[in-house]
Amino acid sequence: MKKRKSKLCFLLQYLSKISKGDRTKKLTMWCSFSEASKLLGYKSRSTLYQLKNKGLLDDYLEEIEGKTYLYMRKKNGKTLAKHIRANVFDRNGFMCNNFDPDKYIESLREL
Repeated sequence: MKKRKSKLCFLLQYLSKISKGDRTKKLTMWCSFSEASKLLGYKSRSTLYQLKNKGLLDDYLEEIEGKTYLYMRKKNGKTLAKHIRANVFDRNGFMCNNFDPDKYIESLREL
């Protein structure tokens, strides 16, 4: 069965075409709230929206063509996943996935 590419894949392909001229540039990774919640292991987007409303995700927010995306790579020395793990404590002991954008991008390149 062939894996279905998400919208994120097309965004990555678009960005890779832009950055082909500069090979030293690292491929950036933005996700919508839906995509980020799936990658981080949440069942819904509500936790991410609550963090956005509290201002905890301000460093990681980016608006592209009128839609808000989350930057998944490092900002201020922490990835989005590590930043969330440091700021969110669940009563039941749930911790979001320690998502690594580099490994994920490599897995997409193999498709």
